[in-house]
Amino acid sequence: MIRFANEIVVIEESEGNIQCAVGKINEIFRTSEMKMNSGKTMILVCARDPKIKADVYIDSQKLEQLEEMVYLRSKITFDGKSVRETKQHIVLANTAFSKIHKLLTSKKLCDVMLTQHKIINA
Repeated sequence: MIRFANEIVVIEESEGNIQCAVGKINEIFRTSEMKMNSGKTMILVCARDPKIKADVYIDSQKLEQLEEMVYLRSKITFDGKSVRETKQHIVLANTAFSKIHKLLTSKKLCDVMLTQHKIINA
């Protein structure tokens, strides 16, 4: 189990183990007069076969199974690959660069930097 702020991540090797862990967490919540929100609780199955589905329930309410999720700013996908995340970072970098491209290629900036370089090296 991984806990960060108000998030809990349960990592198990089988559907049965996940169901057992979710059941125990739900029981602990109940004893503290709290309730797990089945609408905000989701599962992600990481496997080579994308057709694998898991049926995990909280009080007879089936949890939604995701194909990908973001946890601590990292995208986790059902296949364990981060190709899409890498492409997303490239797009973000290109967008950021295009916003400052004019500044970086400005003749005025080059002249200012050249003058500063001359002053520093004088």
